[in-house]
Amino acid sequence: MGELSTLNSNMMAPEDIDFAQPQSTIAVNGFPLSFRPVTLAEDSVVWVPRGISRNEPGKCWRVYAVGEEGVIEDNFADAEHDSSPLASLKSAYRSLTNHHQCSTSRFVVDNRARSPGFERDPLIDSGVSGVFVSRSSRKDYKIINVVAQVTMQDSHGDLSYQNYYAGGISERSAPTSQGAQQQQFESLIQRAVVVRRYYNQLRSNGLYPRKVITYDDVPDAIRQQPVTIPDHLDLVEILDSYVVREWTPVIRTTGGDEVKLTVELQNHNPASPHKNVWLNGFQLKFKRGVHEGRTLYLPRYLYRARGEWRIRIIHKDGIALEAVSDEEAGGWTESLNQAWTFLFSELRQLVAPEPSTKRYARNELLDTGIRLANIMPARRLTKKDRSPYWTFSLGFSLPHNGVDPVHCRKTMSTWRLSKITDEQIREDLIKAAAISAYRQHLIETSSKAQAYAVDRNTPIPERFYPSEPPNPITVDDLKYFTEQREAQ
Repeated sequence: MGELSTLNSNMMAPEDIDFAQPQSTIAVNGFPLSFRPVTLAEDSVVWVPRGISRNEPGKCWRVYAVGEEGVIEDNFADAEHDSSPLASLKSAYRSLTNHHQCSTSRFVVDNRARSPGFERDPLIDSGVSGVFVSRSSRKDYKIINVVAQVTMQDSHGDLSYQNYYAGGISERSAPTSQGAQQQQFESLIQRAVVVRRYYNQLRSNGLYPRKVITYDDVPDAIRQQPVTIPDHLDLVEILDSYVVREWTPVIRTTGGDEVKLTVELQNHNPASPHKNVWLNGFQLKFKRGVHEGRTLYLPRYLYRARGEWRIRIIHKDGIALEAVSDEEAGGWTESLNQAWTFLFSELRQLVAPEPSTKRYARNELLDTGIRLANIMPARRLTKKDRSPYWTFSLGFSLPHNGVDPVHCRKTMSTWRLSKITDEQIREDLIKAAAISAYRQHLIETSSKAQAYAVDRNTPIPERFYPSEPPNPITVDDLKYFTEQREAQ
């Protein structure tokens, strides 16, 4: 976390501090003091602690200190110290440290004294500053979330405000007793309070965390401290305190006329660019790509495989898969035209999926059709004779959840193109689909932290395993991908 110099009862007197030199961050009775350079009128620089500011027109130092007992404000004029800014600064510093020694820091209490103003809803007030219970909804059901607020500092010294997500309770959680759900709810609050206490301890010593603190980061001494859960935090009452509107998907079509837009798209030449549009709730982005030497602008639902054009549409009830082969259509161009026409007709017949965190692969041949699961290709060289070979890693790219980095990716398995089989790809994709489905189940019924801890070694209930992969991928698909990459 960083180096720390802590002042104690034998701390250095103001007369012994050289304010003309940089000073390390210190702590006085739980009050952090960091020093910053201030340029005086005569262009001399002094290092001033937090809580003291310069009023140059008034030729004085202003002391402003906040403690649990209240606020002190005072001015120390240069005129009262032989017109010496350095002498008045020492007096201001003495006053500031005396206040800190006799006051209670806001970082050593759970519930800070609040100034008059808007009060929190007592129904969801955790009783701990920086720990929040919130009511939210997902589609048409309720979720109660628990977070702890922390401030991070990056390597450049910039601050950012983040939340540690302790977890959430969904009204769609697996059937259990109200007592068990209340116990789980209180456990989430306890975790958030513990994380917040550790954060406060760091801040009382003048430190900022470099990453979002998790429960596992907290020292045992802080974990073992008792946490009192307020009696008013009743999960049933909180869930009953608000209603959720009935969720209905928004079906978008650019221009509003599906028939007219469909005809226009079917008559469009895929070799020419087209603006992005919506059709029956499906977003169509026409991406430029080179397919076997020809430049085309295709939506992500249409892509090229060996000897055929494939259509894959993720919709509300699953994935629709179709293929038009060159041999049956009478040629490369004819199969493209048939697939192009069929695609837009099919989009009108299907129901668009609900918004999700799924990210489409850059190359459609490698799209797994599984939430957050992706395939990453790599061209490597053997150690023996430096001859090239290809590998493909199947893994999960996890969103930011307060536990993992923003772009954390966990590899599930790695395939060497020369050795992998269709059956092994099939089994791995089924396993990945089961992990994804089980994670989503845990997110909706328990917490994200528990969900993203699931990996390839976690036992997964049989009901989460599909009979087939959502989007079958073969060894020949991988070979065709590498051939096209090497031909570019």
